[in-house]
Amino acid sequence: MPIQINVSTIIFFISILTISNLYSQSPISFTTDEVVISTSLYAENLDSVNQSISILSDNKINISNPMNLAAALSGTTGVWMQQTNHGAGSPFIRGMTGNQTLILVDGIRLNNSTFRYGPNQYLNTINLIEIKRVEILRGSGSVQYGSDALGGVVHIVSKSPRISLANKVNGGVQIKYLSDDMEKSANAFVEYSTESSGYQAMFSFKNFGDIIAGNGIGKESPSSYDEYSINLKNNHLLKENILLTYSYQYFRQNDVDRFDQVDERGYEYYKFDPQIRQLAYLKSELFSENKFYKNISFTLSWQQSLEERKTKKLIEEVSTFEKDVINTWGANLLVLSQPFEKLKINSGIEYYFDFINSSAKVKNIDNNSFTDKRGLYSDGSKFHNISIFSLSNLKLNNLEIGLGGRYNLASLIIVDD
Repeated sequence: MPIQINVSTIIFFISILTISNLYSQSPISFTTDEVVISTSLYAENLDSVNQSISILSDNKINISNPMNLAAALSGTTGVWMQQTNHGAGSPFIRGMTGNQTLILVDGIRLNNSTFRYGPNQYLNTINLIEIKRVEILRGSGSVQYGSDALGGVVHIVSKSPRISLANKVNGGVQIKYLSDDMEKSANAFVEYSTESSGYQAMFSFKNFGDIIAGNGIGKESPSSYDEYSINLKNNHLLKENILLTYSYQYFRQNDVDRFDQVDERGYEYYKFDPQIRQLAYLKSELFSENKFYKNISFTLSWQQSLEERKTKKLIEEVSTFEKDVINTWGANLLVLSQPFEKLKINSGIEYYFDFINSSAKVKNIDNNSFTDKRGLYSDGSKFHNISIFSLSNLKLNNLEIGLGGRYNLASLIIVDD
């Protein structure tokens, strides 16, 4: 018999920030053109934000040339990365991770209802070639995003095709090779621009060998895996003030081993094979001079997380196969108002729906027979999450006042025998 659990929360916040006149008296000053959108859901210059923000740009990623996103973020201020295997990475912000740290991709939640309190591997299902910048909000973002942003927010903003006055074609190929089979990878992209549309396609393939540990320890085996991804995106101007964005992302990892389980916990093998993330969304944006709706954006999204785990312990004559598929549909409406020059109001409605398929089977190695068993999650379960929020920001000379509220209703329907 299905079990339904409903949980509703109301969150309010008031913040008052006093900006000292000493700043304006100082002969030393600097400005930055970096744009951040995580704190208020609209674009702001980094030097005007009153919250703790770190920015990782694509230029910084290209300079450091890391293997994956977890490695790229490991040196970022305020973020501590945990990696239990080569193909995974879980960010800790303010001491929190898992379902207490929110990961967004182009403003769409990567988190779903199956995320646990502990670390997970899903940050590494985002390919570096797709990233324009990563914005890290350090500290609670619960009013803007809900209770899964208690520790902070990691917002990945993907690259977008340009719209130009003249038709243009642009493309490139990048090949990377590390000795001792540490990495062999190839990335390619092509972009086509017109006066009303921009089209972008990105492709990537990477093969990682076993990690070579320092201090003469040798290779950590098994820790090798491979991955590939496809990213398609189109920006289209319907009118001068209406922009449509279509995007599709596909990412797949194969044969990702948990070295820690093999090395320390008695497993012959423990692997994710495959790990797949898909995201498709349609976004419409209206830009206006009307002070009550200067910007309106509406997004429809579909995301799928597919994960298969294959495990076998050394002392057992059985192997286990588990499969979880989480389909998430979302709809977001955001409205930016500016009734007065120094007052901005950001309001929105968000809805996400998860449908969970989970199964497992055990193989007897002696006779090759299979036995079905319960999956990690309740198969056929559903999760509804709807929220309404409003944030306002008032700047009065050296005083900045923030006021906001959020209502959140979560409904979980568990189907279990």
